[in-house]
Amino acid sequence: MADTGLIGGGWSLTLAWQTVAAAAQLSPPVLLSDGGSQVTLQAQAGQTYAIEASTDLLTWMPIATNTLSGTTWIFEDTKSTNYSRRFYRAVYRP
Repeated sequence: MADTGLIGGGWSLTLAWQTVAAAAQLSPPVLLSDGGSQVTLQAQAGQTYAIEASTDLLTWMPIATNTLSGTTWIFEDTKSTNYSRRFYRAVYRP
């Protein structure tokens, strides 16, 4: 017995994908004259990102969120003087 089959009306396959945005880049922190820290995020305009901070690289807390009007966000952390060390990362927020 031969394998046979029939699909009424034929078949179709539609593929769709989104353009992948360029990866966001966060600059190393810069120490400001008042003791605060500054980081610069280079990312896709119109997208929302959060800057998160940590003192141990295990526990992260969001400290600022922004929807970029351009491709650069310069963020100043005035509370960084309260910590002996502080790490930063940028997280995309859809």
